[in-house]
Amino acid sequence: MTRLFITTARYGLRRPTLHDGALFAVDVDIPGRPADEYVPAQS
Repeated sequence: MTRLFITTARYGLRRPTLHDGALFAVDVDIPGRPADEYVPAQS
């Protein structure tokens, strides 16, 4: 719970660069809470 994940956008950019569309992970000192489960909407 002490690893922060950061995502970046890639779609919709005219000129994506090296870090666009990337996933970064950073260790932090303060723990976060568990991620919520993703549940797709029913149509």
